[in-house]
Amino acid sequence: MNNIIEGKMSKKDLDQITKSIVNSNQFPWFYLDKPVSKRYPCFSHVMIPRYNYETNEGYRINSEVFSFFEKIFRNFCKKNNIKINRILRASLNLQTYFEPLHGDAHVDHHFKHKNCIMYLNTVTGGSTYVFKEKYKKDLPGSYEDGTAFPAKHILKEIKNKAGKIVVFPGENFHAAGHCRKPNEHRIIAIFTFD
Repeated sequence: MNNIIEGKMSKKDLDQITKSIVNSNQFPWFYLDKPVSKRYPCFSHVMIPRYNYETNEGYRINSEVFSFFEKIFRNFCKKNNIKINRILRASLNLQTYFEPLHGDAHVDHHFKHKNCIMYLNTVTGGSTYVFKEKYKKDLPGSYEDGTAFPAKHILKEIKNKAGKIVVFPGENFHAAGHCRKPNEHRIIAIFTFD
């Protein structure tokens, strides 16, 4: 059974994203020195920051663009019969060129969850690599431990294409593919949810 579900957003939504974010010099990006480790920094725009998942304290909407992306996310999940209990975090990421094929293999949370990635522009490379290896307690490569897991067995390479949306199991280690040309930048929206 394939637990990786792919689809796409509407052309209207993608056109709005291209105009107001991808091609805009007014959209606010913030430097993130350690998305997983310090080897591959990026720029981020946090829509919902991480919060206390045991008590749900600290949940807040941090960006005016959240409702726009939330609608796309919820419509995709509804269309594909994907249940959403709660959104764990949401952000936009802008990644620049790095020489290796992909960044650090990691998981986003220490508990069962799903990842949703929306590709907001098309670049050379920029795939997401989902690995067969799955998270187990005390393995490296979990969010905030500053290390990568040495995953070697690719379950699926999800090709980067503007407008594509994908949901995959969060317990599988995954890695962001780097742009293959120095003048490119990869922009995605990511939601994690349980």
